[in-house]
Amino acid sequence: MNRVLITGVYGLIGNVVYRRLVEGRDGQGQPSHEVHGLSRRERSSARISEGNKLAVPASRFHLAHLEDYDAVRRAVAGMDAVIHMAADPSGARGWESSLNSSLNSNLIGAYDFLEAARDAGVRRVVFAS
Repeated sequence: MNRVLITGVYGLIGNVVYRRLVEGRDGQGQPSHEVHGLSRRERSSARISEGNKLAVPASRFHLAHLEDYDAVRRAVAGMDAVIHMAADPSGARGWESSLNSSLNSNLIGAYDFLEAARDAGVRRVVFAS
């Protein structure tokens, strides 16, 4: 069984990807993936409807900001694949706030995530954010 980590798991798209992988089955009806999630918060985005929210079990959840290299490195350790869906989509908080948030999450965080995955020997990375 492949171990897969989804970053941004409590975001709008990450939640959908998580649900699909958790519900996936192999030819014998067994789960096809052991799915883990990483998010900077422990709750779903307000953009996700109540009926579509899916909680990640605590044993497979990693609470971390992407720019925290050590926390991300621990989360990717032992994964066969990582699907990177984490990003800060907001631009509504004004130029300075959005610039700092985008820089930290979307640029520094993406770099740290990719370096952590490389360092941990993750063989497959899907970079979709």
